[in-house]
Amino acid sequence: MIRQICVQGLGFVGIATATVLATVKNEVGNPLYNVIGVDLNTDQGLNRINSVNSGHIPFSCEDEVFKKELNEAVVINKNLRATHDEKVYQNADIIVIAINLDVKKNKRNYYKSKVFIEDFINAIRILGKNMKKDCLILIESTIPPGTTKMVVEDLLKEEFYRRGIKSTPLICHSSERVMPGKNYLDSIINYWRNYSSNCAKARQIAENFLKSFINIKNYPLTYFKDTTSTELAKVLENSYRALNIAFIYEWTLLAEKIGINLFKVIDSIKKRKGTHDNMMKPGFGVGGYCLPKDGLLAQWSIENIFHISNLKLKMTIEALQINDKMPLHTFDLIKNELGSIKGKKFVMCGASYLSDIADLRNTPTKVLYTKIKEHGGTCHISDPFINDFEGVFDKNDIYTGSDFKDYDVIIFAVRYDSYLNLNPIKFVKSIKRGALIVDTFDILNDEKIKYFLKEKINVIGVGKGHIKNMKDEIS
Repeated sequence: MIRQICVQGLGFVGIATATVLATVKNEVGNPLYNVIGVDLNTDQGLNRINSVNSGHIPFSCEDEVFKKELNEAVVINKNLRATHDEKVYQNADIIVIAINLDVKKNKRNYYKSKVFIEDFINAIRILGKNMKKDCLILIESTIPPGTTKMVVEDLLKEEFYRRGIKSTPLICHSSERVMPGKNYLDSIINYWRNYSSNCAKARQIAENFLKSFINIKNYPLTYFKDTTSTELAKVLENSYRALNIAFIYEWTLLAEKIGINLFKVIDSIKKRKGTHDNMMKPGFGVGGYCLPKDGLLAQWSIENIFHISNLKLKMTIEALQINDKMPLHTFDLIKNELGSIKGKKFVMCGASYLSDIADLRNTPTKVLYTKIKEHGGTCHISDPFINDFEGVFDKNDIYTGSDFKDYDVIIFAVRYDSYLNLNPIKFVKSIKRGALIVDTFDILNDEKIKYFLKEKINVIGVGKGHIKNMKDEIS
């Protein structure tokens, strides 16, 4: 018998999860699950629903396997569809929660940032009003530690009580493992997972379910008795990465001041495998959905779920503040080099927050773009991957050409392969003499930088204090 799975939320995580589940086959090669994706009856929700039902991903995606599998599940196997009808939850055997828990930062005081828990609570209530008593709720959303036990379980019990259901709701928490890019779907199947449950029955159902689509032979599951542990694991993991990035920032400033190539220094340190191989490198800034906010979920949890009044995650919060302002360091480098931004023409090469994907969520490019315009500069955006800029940048500022002779400053903001492999001889012919090239993330090697300098093209770089020495040698 085919089991019915509902996925609540059709964003970046939900659609990918629904697609993977629709590809799971039984022992004779037939679909194991009938999957229904559910989103809100809003303009955005309906756009996602209509896109899925036509067999297409409603956002830019580099994973050709994802595109193929989604279309096949919808059009050929017909075991994946989308709707906004909440009644479909009534027949679900398992409901996967993949909805966003957004955060609005209070830039004056990050400790007072707002977590939009209300939308999450409303979504849980909808499930409690509709789900079967023996349906498993699997929470994949990244949520504040303690939310499953102290919010979700209480809400479901309350709705069960109103319906006259005396049994305990079956709940599991297992944070999603979705990494945008060319291996979008593969990151769900081939990656380690933590999972936890509120009871033994929920654990058994969840374990069997997770095993059905995760490659546990190479990526075994890790079980925790309490759901708070798995919730904390996700926000701690991302907070650690954010802190690592912020840590390198102050060493970036030092390297620039004393004429050091910090990238080369870090490469030598990273050879110490097992102790330093995860050291981050200087960069332009931090973007995406998770790293800029997940530490705030933990701080919010301390105050609003556990009601601990005297504990602050100071290093975690400070790291978020540093990372949010990091693109402004590139602005300072440019301003120090030019003297004034006003009247200058800029082109930023790369709008995404990550290499070789079309994703504008919290992109640091927007921070620098806005700052340049505030100081009287003209700033255009060039990106080889992105067709739809989603209102993040003014449509009049999008540049699709390959000739940069009209620009005073060319900023390489993303490590796209096309930028890493650019031909310096050809590129010099496309820019004007005296232009300034800004390398924000070790996109240009020293050989290319020397060539540009010899051709009277100025170059500066984040974490590249040694460029000053190269200029002295050439002059």
